[in-house]
Amino acid sequence: MSKIIIVPKNKEAQIALDFDMTSPEQIVELTITSDEFNRLWNDGLFSLIDKTSKCTIDEFEDEHITDLELISKSLYELKKKII
Repeated sequence: MSKIIIVPKNKEAQIALDFDMTSPEQIVELTITSDEFNRLWNDGLFSLIDKTSKCTIDEFEDEHITDLELISKSLYELKKKII
């Protein structure tokens, strides 16, 4: 089974997403396979995002990161891991 990561492009899209009323133009979707998800999970990607953005990503519920500073911090930490 695949997983879908959905990112709203702006605040209006975020609100529409809460009501399942977004148009394709308002969001970015990334579909990953269960194997890809498991690999990212096992590599600690989601744990790193959780720590830096003060959220809890798991398989069973939605999570929202809305603070741009926390998003930037997460991206910075992810880039350090890749290099």
